[in-house]
This record gives sequence, structure tokens and C-alpha cells, in this order.
Amino acid sequence: MKQAIAVLAHKNFCHLEKLLKSFDENFLFYIHIDSASDFTRSEIETIRAYRNVAYVSTKTNINWGSSLIVKNILMLIAEILKDKTIQYAHLISGQDFLIKSSSEITQYLTNNKGKEFIIYFSLPSDVWTEGGLNRIRYYYLFDLLKARTGVLRKLNNFLVWVQKGLGVNRKFLPNGLKIYGGRMWWTLSYGCLEFIKNFVDDNPELLKSFKHTFCSDEIMFPTIL
Repeated sequence: MKQAIAVLAHKNFCHLEKLLKSFDENFLFYIHIDSASDFTRSEIETIRAYRNVAYVSTKTNINWGSSLIVKNILMLIAEILKDKTIQYAHLISGQDFLIKSSSEITQYLTNNKGKEFIIYFSLPSDVWTEGGLNRIRYYYLFDLLKARTGVLRKLNNFLVWVQKGLGVNRKFLPNGLKIYGGRMWWTLSYGCLEFIKNFVDDNPELLKSFKHTFCSDEIMFPTIL
């Protein structure tokens, strides 16, 4: 069974190399390396030279919590879909590693072919603070700044606090979709990825709606599916 590994990497070249070496010949890698990472040009070319690496992008600086993450996942999905022999794709980070062998993963998917693997739950949900609706109700700085920590995070939190005080409730429900939350990482079939891409292409306002939200990667894909 041919499978794709979509990787979002931002540090630790040695770990990423070990990851590439840990999968068998049934797996192809599609990698986005954050343009602000500490990877050298030589290290990036080393990654590109691996026989099991089908695609590497270094075009974008991805801020944590931003909608840029969604855009780059969609970019990797579009590249994966160019190979119609791929049956499943796995989205992972460059910091992940196997706890089962790649052959065990293939066998598991062979035994469960036709199933999709993604965590999802309807919003609001007690899984997330404020039911998770705060993520799409207010405007956040993550698309503009690296505001995960420090002074910028405090500024972001202050601006959200001001919006709450003002009763801000941004319009969000494109096409009246019911909103779901979940987890960023998943294993999905080729047909499921094709459905996602077609849905986004047919509904361009959806991606626009997620601009300046918080961690939209944990909302958009569960919502579409």
C-alpha cells in the first residue's frame, strides 16, 4: 500500500533525517520546512536528495496558531494528490517518531481500508476553553506575528480581552456550516483528501473566514469532513 507522509518541520535536521530513514519503501514524504527554521541550505538539499522524498517546500514562515498552517497543509495535500497511486496520507510534525514499525502501520490500514482517522467533536465542546468558540469569535495576531510567547502573546491576550469587553462576535459561519473541532494530526485516504481539496476550491470564502482565528488547523478539516 503506497502512502504519503506530510510533514510540517521547523527544527532539528538530525531528527528529520532519522524520520526519513525509519519508513520503508511504501512511504513517500512531502515536507514543508519553515522558512524561519535553522535548517541550512545544505541540510535542505540533503533532505531533497532522499529517494523517498517527493516534495520539499521552504517558501513560508509559519506562525504558531495561524491560518498559515492550514494553507501549507492544503499545499501538501495538493502535491500528494498528483500521485494517484497513493492510498493514504498521514499528517505529522517534524518532531514526531514511530512507536510502531511502518509495516505495522501498513498492515493496520490494509485491515481497516475505507476508514478515516481524525479526531472530531461538535462545537461548543467542554474539551476546549470557552467551548472553543472563542477561537473563531475574536481576532488574533498569529497571522501577523509570532505571538506564541513573551510580550507579543501578552499583547494578543490583551486585545482578545478588549474584544470580549466590547462584545465582539465576528461573523463566521460560511455557508451556514456547523463548526467542529478536533486535532491537527490525521490519517486520511486519497479520496478524503480529494474531497477536502475540492470543497476548499469550491468554497474559497471558507479559507478567508479562518484568517485571524486561533488554531484553525484544529477546526477547518474536522468541519469540512
